[in-house]
Amino acid sequence: MIILKGGSHMVSIKKTMDRKEFLFLLWRRLFRPMIILFAFYYSTKFLIAVLREDGSERFLTIVILSLMIFLALLYLIGLIIRKMSDRIYAGLSDTTKFNLRRIGRISYFIVVVITAVILYKTWANNPILVAIYGAMLLFDVMNNLLRWLKK
Repeated sequence: MIILKGGSHMVSIKKTMDRKEFLFLLWRRLFRPMIILFAFYYSTKFLIAVLREDGSERFLTIVILSLMIFLALLYLIGLIIRKMSDRIYAGLSDTTKFNLRRIGRISYFIVVVITAVILYKTWANNPILVAIYGAMLLFDVMNNLLRWLKK
């Protein structure tokens, strides 16, 4: 490795590349773009073939594509809202941030309690589904508690 010093910064030039760097560079510049292009080509070809025909495959494909577009839009809107809320949150005082975190935790547990009451009341109608939802709720609560305890 040759290190050149000039001005306020240093420039390093590597003459050799090890195997890991070579494979990573090969993956990033050659294989990954090829795989993406092939996937895009065959996906487009499949969609054109399916949309030309009538039947349940066409309907199912349209529903799945609509859901994918809807979820992508929700994700992008969430990113925009997250950036805006981070900017607003950064300008708040420390006591306001603390109070907002406290309100968030309290409201989270209120939602958990209300959901648990709803699950308890619907236990007689469908106990298997309620058990699955209850397990998911319990897992979510445990995950959040562990995350809060790590902070």
